[in-house]
Amino acid sequence: EAMIGYYDGRIFELKESKESGRYKADRIKAYEKLYALDRSPFTGYRLGQNYLASGDIAKAATVIRAAAGSFSTDEPMRRNAEMLLRKITQ
Repeated sequence: EAMIGYYDGRIFELKESKESGRYKADRIKAYEKLYALDRSPFTGYRLGQNYLASGDIAKAATVIRAAAGSFSTDEPMRRNAEMLLRKITQ
């Protein structure tokens, strides 16, 4: 999680430079590793958002769908994940 924070900070500092693209890719790799370890729907949702930001809608939909199904029914993030999933799969 500390590495994700580092990548977020570097991306913010670098805005949309060529170098920020490398940090975005590294952040996705860090989220993939974290998700492989914790399988948390919160981590999955964030990973899906990062895939979406990188333009990989298929991967985003897969991970967000899994996250939505893993959130408890009373978790507000479940609704967010379901709404985002509908938006990107229309």
